[in-house]
Amino acid sequence: SLPIYLETIKGWGEFHFFYKFLAFSAMGIMIMYFLSQCNPNICIKRIGFGLLFIGGILIFLMPTPILAPYCPKIKGAIRWIKIFGFTISPIEFFKIGMIYFFAWGLSRKLSQDDFHNYKEEIKAILPYLVILGIMAFYIVIYQSDLGETLLIFMIFIIMLFFTKVSSKTFGILLLIGGIIFIFGLM
Repeated sequence: SLPIYLETIKGWGEFHFFYKFLAFSAMGIMIMYFLSQCNPNICIKRIGFGLLFIGGILIFLMPTPILAPYCPKIKGAIRWIKIFGFTISPIEFFKIGMIYFFAWGLSRKLSQDDFHNYKEEIKAILPYLVILGIMAFYIVIYQSDLGETLLIFMIFIIMLFFTKVSSKTFGILLLIGGIIFIFGLM
């Protein structure tokens, strides 16, 4: 299997991946414990927006001279930051932040208001679409990562489905998104 092959080729010990798994499991348990102890009204908002902004800033800085020495270009894409023997992908933090941002924003704007016409619905959704469009363009162009972009769009669509947006507006947005996706593949 791949771990055995890597352990042999790289000269790592036979328990290398086991120790790595234990370390990340311990870190995950500590994070879960910390999150369970904090006040959700204060802590979750700070963490959500923090991940959104930090992930977004790192994504924008990756192709610049500031972070370029730490970001290897692999098959034309810049997706990872390698620092102190660790490799991180800022898009993972950004995705969690975007989920929080969508939940926060859509619950404030689209779950409480009753819209009288389609213009009001589109006007309420437009800022989220602009942010999504900018980030999608940047992620696809600089990171060549269509999969992550599609995942973020699908999360938005699923979250939008559970708001008070009319089915006609939802269908129109889904159709426009599908057309953009098809042209993006060409």
